[in-house]
Amino acid sequence: MSKRISSSDLESMLADGAEIAFLDVREPVDFGSGHAFLAVNIPRGRMELELTQRVPRPTTRMVLCDGGGGDEDADRAAARLAELGYDNVSVLDGGAAAWAAAGHELFTDIEVPVKAFTAFAEHHGGAAFITPADLKARLDRGAPTVVLDARPGPEYASGHVPGAYDAPGPDVLRSVADLAPDPETLVVVNCMSRTRGILGSLGLRKSDVPNPVVALLDGTHGWRLAGYALEKGPGKTAPPPSASGLAAAQRRAAILAGRAGVPRIDHAALARWRADAGRTVYVIDLRDAQAYAQGHLAGSISAPAGNAIMTPDRFAATMNARVVLVDDDGVRAPVTAFWWHQFGWYEVALLDAPFVGQTLETGAAKPAVLGIGQARPKPVSAADAAGALARGEAALIDLSSRDAYRAGHPVGSAWALRSRLVAAVQALQPPPAAVILTSDDGVLARLAAAELETAGVSVAVIDGGNGAWRAAGLAEEAGDGEQLSPPVDRWLRSAERPGDPEANIRAYLAWETSLLEQVERDGGAPYRSCLD
Repeated sequence: MSKRISSSDLESMLADGAEIAFLDVREPVDFGSGHAFLAVNIPRGRMELELTQRVPRPTTRMVLCDGGGGDEDADRAAARLAELGYDNVSVLDGGAAAWAAAGHELFTDIEVPVKAFTAFAEHHGGAAFITPADLKARLDRGAPTVVLDARPGPEYASGHVPGAYDAPGPDVLRSVADLAPDPETLVVVNCMSRTRGILGSLGLRKSDVPNPVVALLDGTHGWRLAGYALEKGPGKTAPPPSASGLAAAQRRAAILAGRAGVPRIDHAALARWRADAGRTVYVIDLRDAQAYAQGHLAGSISAPAGNAIMTPDRFAATMNARVVLVDDDGVRAPVTAFWWHQFGWYEVALLDAPFVGQTLETGAAKPAVLGIGQARPKPVSAADAAGALARGEAALIDLSSRDAYRAGHPVGSAWALRSRLVAAVQALQPPPAAVILTSDDGVLARLAAAELETAGVSVAVIDGGNGAWRAAGLAEEAGDGEQLSPPVDRWLRSAERPGDPEANIRAYLAWETSLLEQVERDGGAPYRSCLD
């Protein structure tokens, strides 16, 4: 039985200032249906894939949570973590249900702490807005206006204000001097709804950009609700800054870091921090993925396209840990540090001359997978798996994400969640003689095989997963296929949800604007303002 703690114990732990990883181990849809404010979502079925990056220190104090009410996900996760060497793990007794019964709020949706912080920043920073109608009128009459969309490329391409530049996260500040050199030009920053538009516009204003700066009210959601068409496709990416534009951006980024009092450290200090076995240190590289692959500091985490501002716990899930931010332009790291400091969850620093004189690693970001060395299921080739499936000798189950499965999967395979795999197989009628598992690259399938073996199922894994299946020239198909588990591995955006899309968007915007009030009812947040 896992060590259990009460809700009051967890309250004290979250308030004591020491490092803690408070993890909700349910699937994203279950998590998004109601969770504790500061809980970080790492589904049980993906822990081995994500923990080496998000909770890298095995002695970190960890508290696991599930929904309660007979849900055993947290206990199962705690048992697995013990096998993986995490030895300071507790389970919240009664899960989210007990947390609510103790008088706490449960929060719906995802990325809640940052979205609530946006309302906090809006109030303290005095954010200014332009309505979609007023922006449309300015653009139609050719008034000097630059629109900067602060989202990553794929989100921008899904629908943006016509003529807007894609400038994700800190790239808003990197590009503004060149794109709006006339101080009379109005600069409009937007995202899909509120968060990145408000933070991007406030960052420009608090860095002393001379232009008038506003956020687009309710972002592209507001534009759509006003009846205006969004432009889709790659559009216009903000170009790299000129020498003078970069120099201006560096000066302004330094102003932001100064407002937050973010310290700078050298490599010797970083080495001392990393040598401290009692503290967690995250080194987060904010350059684009290509620059990271060409050479990065050993052990650093790649966080391109402004994602670190929107989803900080995706990169650092341990509260009160040390975070060192690095870039190669003197802009992205100070801008990100300005916001991370105000979030109040980390001890943030900037690294001087991060790449000078250092031995760098190359290659794309690929966190180590826990337990993969001990996972030794029976391997089969893709061709042999296809043959066994055709002869009716085995069921083929794909553990890739639901979206990846829909995009293309081995013909005849069924889809299941790794966290629901045993129950899914046990429900099959007639029971299969054997099960063959696959996944994108075969890694998740290898990890999952032991659970089926423990349940008495004869199991094998396609060596190389779906990549090997494709390389062998075997047939794939797209579509829903056979679904053995509920599709709860991705939280749907408001416009994607069943029902009237516009009604869903309006409901989402109402929720987002009421979020800070709910946080205050829950007892507040560790936010700190450098905006007043």
